[in-house]
Amino acid sequence: MTAHPEAPPPRSRTEDTAVDVVARLVERAALDGSTCLPAPVLAAALRGVGVDSPGPVAERATDTGRVVAHLEERLFGHPHWSPLEEEVAQHLVELVSRSGPGAVGVVDAPRGSVVPGDSEKAVVVTDAHRLSLTEALELLARLVADDHPQQLVLVGDPAMPYAPGPGRVLADVVASGAVRVDRAQPRGTDGGDEQAGDQLAALVQSLRAGVLPAVDPSRHEVVVSPAADPEGAVRRAVQIVTTSAPRAFGLDPADLLVMSPRAGGRAGADALRVALDAAGAAGVRTTTTADAGTDGAEAIVLVLPAESAGSLTRSMLVGAATQAGRHLSVVHQAGPALAEAVARRPHPPRRTRLTSLLADLLA
Repeated sequence: MTAHPEAPPPRSRTEDTAVDVVARLVERAALDGSTCLPAPVLAAALRGVGVDSPGPVAERATDTGRVVAHLEERLFGHPHWSPLEEEVAQHLVELVSRSGPGAVGVVDAPRGSVVPGDSEKAVVVTDAHRLSLTEALELLARLVADDHPQQLVLVGDPAMPYAPGPGRVLADVVASGAVRVDRAQPRGTDGGDEQAGDQLAALVQSLRAGVLPAVDPSRHEVVVSPAADPEGAVRRAVQIVTTSAPRAFGLDPADLLVMSPRAGGRAGADALRVALDAAGAAGVRTTTTADAGTDGAEAIVLVLPAESAGSLTRSMLVGAATQAGRHLSVVHQAGPALAEAVARRPHPPRRTRLTSLLADLLA
């Protein structure tokens, strides 16, 4: 009689559900900008669906290719973004090994700085805080494929909002301590048209230090307006767009950008758009802070309703102050949460591996 190998036991519905939970949590984390999740986080979630021993479930999720296990780090990575981080790290290491320790550098250049230009000796990437993992990989792949040694200079402000998508390339490179970081020189001024820029640059410097400064009411470049309720915040934003900013700066609707952290809500981007349309200001751009990207405008109105207080960050304020050409209005219902966010919450949390990978490989 021929012996047949014993068939594996059928998977239970609980096990299938648990694998789905692991995969969905990792995917959800990627939507929030993380490339991986700590094992204890997944273990806690699995206990919620009746799984007390997470090891087999995590192994099965890894076998299906829905997550990547980094066992020594006690992390589980996204199957696309986590390997991408490793490739970026490897290319950076190869660039340094070919061209020397100074092959990769960072210039911290907040608003008001002299930004280095192109160089025959180096590839200079400006606004490097907007560099995504995909863009970084494409750039580094070209550099390491070149027959001649190449240098890379990343110029940007690590205090600015992270690039869309998972990862935080510039912030991780800086945090690794593995490359030299220089501070850009402040731009000189001769008064005149530069004064508004100076005021906004000073605001950026204060925010980067974790301080929400007092605003000089005699000046018009930066205005902070508290609001009692969402409707009051919307009315104030409409008044700034239709009356105050055009009168003070001679701006057209196309010169203004109105932002809110969320699309929905009584003072979200959608509600602001409806109110502006009703007030005859349909040409004004209205968006969420995340969707604004690198868009700048002569005047920016940032509306912060109370319901978004938990998502406020220092980088949100730095981004608005950097993108505003001549004027920034902050209309907020956040109360003390605004100053607290500036002091204690530099960015939305993102879990990534690039910092530790570079620190280990370039130590």
